[in-house]
Amino acid sequence: MLFKRQASFTDALYRIKRAALPVLIIPLALLAMSPSPSRTLLWPIDRPQRITGTFCEPRGSRFHLGLDVSTGGRKGFEIFAADDGHISTVMYQKWGIGYALFVTHPDGRRTFYGHMDGFADRVLANSAVARYRPKILDREDFRLELKRDDIPVRKGESIGYSGDSGIGREHFHFEVRDDTGVHLNPLRHGLSIDDTIPPDFSELGLVPLDGRSHIDGVNAGRRARVAMQPKGGIYRPAWNGIPVAGGIIGLTVAAGDRAGYRSRIAVYRIELFVNGKKIFQTRFDRMKREETHRMGLYYDYSAANGARYTHYLYSRTGDEGRIDTARLGGKARVTIHAYDANGNRADLEFDLLAAPPLDKSVRKFAPNLISGRELRLSSEDGLFAAVFAKKAALYPERVWLKQDPPLRIAVAGLSVRSAVYTVFPPDLCVDLPMEVSLEYRGDDRAKVGLYQINPATGRFHAVGSRYDLKTGSFMHSSHSTAGFFLLRDDAPPVARFKSPGIITPGRPLYIPVSDIGSGIDLASICLTVDGKPVKWDYDPDYSRIEILSHNEIWSKGAHRIELGLKDMAGNKMDKLGAGYTVK
Repeated sequence: MLFKRQASFTDALYRIKRAALPVLIIPLALLAMSPSPSRTLLWPIDRPQRITGTFCEPRGSRFHLGLDVSTGGRKGFEIFAADDGHISTVMYQKWGIGYALFVTHPDGRRTFYGHMDGFADRVLANSAVARYRPKILDREDFRLELKRDDIPVRKGESIGYSGDSGIGREHFHFEVRDDTGVHLNPLRHGLSIDDTIPPDFSELGLVPLDGRSHIDGVNAGRRARVAMQPKGGIYRPAWNGIPVAGGIIGLTVAAGDRAGYRSRIAVYRIELFVNGKKIFQTRFDRMKREETHRMGLYYDYSAANGARYTHYLYSRTGDEGRIDTARLGGKARVTIHAYDANGNRADLEFDLLAAPPLDKSVRKFAPNLISGRELRLSSEDGLFAAVFAKKAALYPERVWLKQDPPLRIAVAGLSVRSAVYTVFPPDLCVDLPMEVSLEYRGDDRAKVGLYQINPATGRFHAVGSRYDLKTGSFMHSSHSTAGFFLLRDDAPPVARFKSPGIITPGRPLYIPVSDIGSGIDLASICLTVDGKPVKWDYDPDYSRIEILSHNEIWSKGAHRIELGLKDMAGNKMDKLGAGYTVK
């Protein structure tokens, strides 16, 4: 070996005819179609079918567009072409998919293999690929497009090895795309796995959708844990008595799946029925890459925790799935089906008593985020602003800003320089990112940066130090709302290297590095062995620098490593000196 979070927006919302739903608000017409028959794909890696991430599950505020497969924390498992075709792209992307390949197949589909550790010898032997050998060895970004006859492959032929390149620890990433570039669910477009485990439900939510709607007389949402009943295997909510709902109501449900493995992944399809009539469905068959940021139309990503995913069972952009209790006529039976890609199903049922809406609205919904209008929110002190462009809104929404006193952070070397400005609601989904600015005129701005804090967890991280001299403000673009504040970083990075003693040639040499504030400035890294610069790579997932194995550092005897670096605030660490010996 040479080296070691789609169903498009409209596709996932199903429309049902008016005649089928006399008691409910009319949904849109059905657009998403069943996947067309595809050639069978080979399982593409020499590993068990242990899926740890699936198609169109939430990743931050975006969809995940492929499958992730566990490699058990190891590298070097053989990767195979899933079908006949030719290798059409060879690439490396440091802050993304790492080493990766595209294989184009005769039917026009392309399969994508990512986070690899290396390419197969016959790939590296190609003359066009060989010209990129320095970039391949040095882990520098490149993308090479190949012709049909350059590297033909047969189904099952070795094309590379699994690894942890790019962002993420050891795992294998696999995608299927059609001939137009639209991402397809691999488990519905040719890839088959052995899975008999049905999805499961964990929580149900009832949501009043306007000021006169209510649950049990209160204009507030209600949630309940759900559990499977011993008899019949039906999930039911654990609440006292039958809930009474009035007005326009929406449902949310938390569901998950296990595809023959312990990892929790998202479900493939969810259906909502009221009195036996289907009123809403999401199904993740395909997704356009340019629509991945619309994940928040399907999932409440503010309620996702990696082990469960909360689905909206109503449209956030229209009337589909919204229950009008005035048309129910007493008691209604609500049923929810969740399916995985293999057709395994879980069922949740409960009854709902219909009541009139409240006499008067108890809250006024006055949306300020509306398509066609720019929205600017400013803080009480006038220092912070969040601006949404005219085309940002996907649906009318009320967005607001809250200013809180500065955080108290008891961490040596970090000092807060502003109040905390939080943009709400936490589940906002927009088509264009909001532009955040926070004014700061201090002379120490070189050591200050903008940080983002999750109000639910209290965790914060640096989002950059982009500074606009004209406005005297730190700037940031974000698709998701959060809390923002300024922090001064006077804590230098730390590097530790435990001498491995006597080693054999080719063994990875890692230097752990860490920084509690602004992050490592990669441009500042100065790394030598025996006084000579060497090629290195920084792995943010493990917070370490690797001295690349193709450096000439393996002669017998003792060697000395020296490392110097800074963080993004300019704090310089003490130079590290350490040694190793090659036998």
